[in-house]
Amino acid sequence: MHAASCLPVVSGAWQHEGGGALYNQGDLYHWDKALIEGWDLIDKGVRLLDQSRIGPILTHDPQDLQGGPPVTALLIQNTNPMAVAPELTKVHRGFARPDLFVCVHEQFMTETAQMADIVLPATMFLEHDDIYQASGHTRIQIARQLFEPYAETRANHFVICELAKRLGAPAHPGSMFWLASVDGTPIFNLASCSMYSQATVADLILPLVMTGQNVTSADIIEIGYGGLLEREMAFRLPDYEAESSDEGEHAADQ
Repeated sequence: MHAASCLPVVSGAWQHEGGGALYNQGDLYHWDKALIEGWDLIDKGVRLLDQSRIGPILTHDPQDLQGGPPVTALLIQNTNPMAVAPELTKVHRGFARPDLFVCVHEQFMTETAQMADIVLPATMFLEHDDIYQASGHTRIQIARQLFEPYAETRANHFVICELAKRLGAPAHPGSMFWLASVDGTPIFNLASCSMYSQATVADLILPLVMTGQNVTSADIIEIGYGGLLEREMAFRLPDYEAESSDEGEHAADQ
């Protein structure tokens, strides 16, 4: 791909309309992934390492490790770096490290799965709902589940959510959120100050309520696992004092 991308430069074709190189059209899509990827809960202090540099990363290249400690554990989904990553010699050497724990969530026994300490069975494409974003054309496709997952296979999203519960990644609790029911009719309440975050527990509960599912207190407690607000999380709350001051100045001006 790198060599093909260089052709317009070497030939000078980039100077003419239609003479450049297009890798994909991913920038056409503007998905709001704040809820599903938990953007407001991401710890900015955690390194984001380049997957294409997994070989140097696993062989302790200080630049690719960004000056941090070595990577000692991996959870791998939807990729086979033992076969497709650059610098395969370093990749193979890195995966062979005795101190590296590898968990692979896969449909097949790939080269990477063969190096894993644990292999988790993954659902096939007809065993879960999904949305597909194209790279070569501009269509978005919705795929519906046709078959029940085989045996103990699990979808990617299920595995990530279960890990989040066990590792204590909380749903943002929201302000003064409550849910009640009167004669089977759900009553859903959110205070006006509840949406200070891009996504709160309300975003997880409301779809369940709107589709007629019976949400219990146990369900809400499970979603909020680990969700205590500590002093370090205070920056996520709105600055009501500053907002009140601004409103007062605005009123005084009028």
